[in-house]
Amino acid sequence: MGPGHTPRRPRHPIRLAQVSLLIASLTLLALGVAITLAAPFHSGLFPLTPSSLAQARPSATATAAPTPSATPSPTRTPTPSATPSPTPSPTATPTATPTRVPALFVPLPPRSEPNCGLTMIKGQLRTADALLNGVPVHVWWEGSDGVLSLPSGEDPTKPDGYWDVVLDTYAKPGRWYVAVIDPQTGEHLSPVVTVETEAEPCEPTSGGRQVITVDFVLQAGEAGRPGPTFTPSPTPTPTLTPTPYPTPDGQSRTVRVPILMYHYISAPPPGADRYRRDLSVPPDVFRAQMEYLKAQGYQTIALRDLVYALTRGTPLPPKPIVITFDDGYRDNYENAFPVLRELGFTGTFFVLTGPIDQNNPIYMSWDQLREMRAAGMEIGVHSRDHVELRGRSYEYLVWQILGASQAVERQLGFRPEVFSYPSGLYDRRTVEVLRSAHFWAAVTTRGGITHRTEELLTLKRVRVRGAWGVAELAQALAYWENADR
Repeated sequence: MGPGHTPRRPRHPIRLAQVSLLIASLTLLALGVAITLAAPFHSGLFPLTPSSLAQARPSATATAAPTPSATPSPTRTPTPSATPSPTPSPTATPTATPTRVPALFVPLPPRSEPNCGLTMIKGQLRTADALLNGVPVHVWWEGSDGVLSLPSGEDPTKPDGYWDVVLDTYAKPGRWYVAVIDPQTGEHLSPVVTVETEAEPCEPTSGGRQVITVDFVLQAGEAGRPGPTFTPSPTPTPTLTPTPYPTPDGQSRTVRVPILMYHYISAPPPGADRYRRDLSVPPDVFRAQMEYLKAQGYQTIALRDLVYALTRGTPLPPKPIVITFDDGYRDNYENAFPVLRELGFTGTFFVLTGPIDQNNPIYMSWDQLREMRAAGMEIGVHSRDHVELRGRSYEYLVWQILGASQAVERQLGFRPEVFSYPSGLYDRRTVEVLRSAHFWAAVTTRGGITHRTEELLTLKRVRVRGAWGVAELAQALAYWENADR
């Protein structure tokens, strides 16, 4: 630019100002858009998934109220109260646990071995083909709550399915009660097994009883965790082998035999209600009734004899009669058993195994029942706890019927063949369970003396009332002789 040259003014000053203003407006507009986009993440209008939080973090300084200082506020994490609950992912939904069918374990016959330095009860839990882990066993004694074993299979030094309870470090005598237990509810899942240990003898090969083995087999429901496949010992266990049933010859028969039904053989206590009075026959009256039957030529038979007569045509003696006793009261042993033995009679005693296992003094003991069986008496089952069996689940019926049968087999060494329905009540499922448990016959409280091959599990009886004497018994027999044909 040479000397004397006059500089030119900008041709469009207004346009330059407009451009500057436009640039400033665009800048403000961009800032507003950024704030608008950031606001939804802060206000919780979108689900706060990890990806959305990651997208919001670059604009975090815009989501919080700015401070007067030039230093930006720290990132603020949204609180749960400020945001709705996030939509759970499919994997977050808990899986419902199905309800389990109540378990039922059946004990096998106890085994014993001598040991002078240990008193212990042990065993294994299993199904028919696998060992079971994770189920404890309850061992207790009179006047004590007892102890629980470690859950089966959880002692790392012992095999799968194994459990034990060490009772002392010397040979200790005692009576112990054993049952599988539900660790959550505390309910027993098996019949109660009664075992006894002794102080002497305890030397090897002495046959002493210091270490008792009780194995339990799961027969219904679910429990524990399956372990390895169970390999049975070479010697088969006779527990689940039923007594051979008499093979029917295919003929339908009718046999007329009175089956008398007694309960208490004792005078009712003072203040007894009418039910107890009706069930109680005083000992002197019972003796007089038995002497009457003897004088009239009646000959006692067992229910199994009646089964053979109905299924095979096996001859019965003249004037056969069956004398039955329900519940297994101790007065049956004290007042009925001596009279029957004296007169050369036999009787059929239906016992409740629950009270016997609990040593209830009102009921007979296992030792008394052993003595009676050795003397020719027939021992049957009246269930475990004398509960109504109608309308019950299959598992419950197995517990009450098969569990009681197993208790008799374990204690007396034979499988019972005859059953009496508690209070005479039953339904089709009850009869099916009895049949599957290999019972030969069952008695009801229906009156009558005529029996048919097709009704072996619903036999009739003649109830002997507490107020009856000899004359009333004679009248009842004569009545049914004419009425039930």
